Amino acid sequence: MASSAGVALNLGSPPSEKLARGNFILWKTQVLPTLQGAQVTGLLDNSDAAPSRMVEVTKADKTTTLELNPLYGPWIAKDQQVLSYLLNSMSPEILAQVVGKDSAFELWTTVTNLFASQSQSRITNLRIAITNTKKGSMSSSAYMAKMKSLGDELAAVGRPVSDPGMVDYILAGLDRDYDSVVVAIGAVKNTITADDLFAQISAFDQRMEMLGDSSSGGFHSSAIAVYRDRGQSRGRGGRGRGRGDRGDRQPVFQWRQRLQRAPSTAATATAGA
Repeated sequence: MASSAGVALNLGSPPSEKLARGNFILWKTQVLPTLQGAQVTGLLDNSDAAPSRMVEVTKADKTTTLELNPLYGPWIAKDQQVLSYLLNSMSPEILAQVVGKDSAFELWTTVTNLFASQSQSRITNLRIAITNTKKGSMSSSAYMAKMKSLGDELAAVGRPVSDPGMVDYILAGLDRDYDSVVVAIGAVKNTITADDLFAQISAFDQRMEMLGDSSSGGFHSSAIAVYRDRGQSRGRGGRGRGRGDRGDRQPVFQWRQRLQRAPSTAATATAGA
């Protein structure tokens, strides 16, 4: 890309989401791929530092003189294009705080320092959210979508969650209706992905909905029907469980036994049950 005549970078248009006080992580996620693709991120961390503007040249008569460094022109052209790209991606309120920054490195350093505490606070809040999120009354699809969104945000700020870690977070957020799934997955959670877990939870939901008598979608409502007698017994102080209660719960235990025997093919076992 570089030549003695200058540098032409194809950075395209700046992102439509301009850098403001509350969106640094989103903004950084948008601009970095463009700069990485153009192979100019060395300007941001100063690993591609400016060459000397002038160099000493020894002539044929052994005298020396200072001349313009032929490497300086292409470098400054590249740096100023990146600087312009970044400035054009910032809102007026941020531009007012970076006036006078005349290199990509100075600008990037100022902006990252400005938002460093905000970024750390965001990471902390995301970790708290992914740890404390519970399925509750959400459908399994909505619950998994929310957990995936939190995981994606953590990855975007450089704190990705491993698959075993995500599986732990998801299992911890399930309620007691999913105890059979939690127990079965517990033995193989280090070898299962979050997507596989979602498939098994969905299969379990479908199975329980078939066994229930509710016409509304989602396992939460059908589970109420399956566990109705158990709840009533608890309301009477835990006495009086009858044969009907055991009969309603029997399919749940059958599903758990199948999943424990073949956890990686729970969806297949569920469909054929």
